[in-house]
Amino acid sequence: VLTSVDAYIDALQLQADTARTAFLAVCEGIFSTEENLKPLHEVATVVMGQSPVGNTCNTDGIGTPLLTGPTEFTKVTVGPPRQWTSKETKLSQSGDILFCVRGATAGRINIGNYQSVIGRGLAAIRCKTHEDTDLVRYALTVGLGQLLPAAGGTIFPNISQAQLRNFKVSWPSEIR
Repeated sequence: VLTSVDAYIDALQLQADTARTAFLAVCEGIFSTEENLKPLHEVATVVMGQSPVGNTCNTDGIGTPLLTGPTEFTKVTVGPPRQWTSKETKLSQSGDILFCVRGATAGRINIGNYQSVIGRGLAAIRCKTHEDTDLVRYALTVGLGQLLPAAGGTIFPNISQAQLRNFKVSWPSEIR
């Protein structure tokens, strides 16, 4: 029985890997063109995180949820908060793309599902519509291969506000 279940898990993983590969191939076909390139800041608002002072942070649920990096990330949306702060600095909104900009996790992407303070390891990318959010998320996924090598940092990538804001997004003309 265990061998059968294990084989079933392997088959599902293979299907998921195949679907992910097909999805990325379609995205590359759409977002790797040189047509209709726009800097990210023309299609979305980019909010770079700012860490609150340490003594304002807590794990008691007091204040606003605080995201400092991908610890709360799940497959697609942010999981439940683990820490809070009584001092709001930079805020992300529900539906924002949360994009890791520092360290070994630079380039990881999630979607926020509640308002939160974002620390300096994250940027919130706010689009006008849900469809635009999907397009920007896909474009970022495809463009990571260009964005990460251009990031500064001696050991780990450090994507600056200018690099992220000026990241070129192929914006399909039939949408805008």
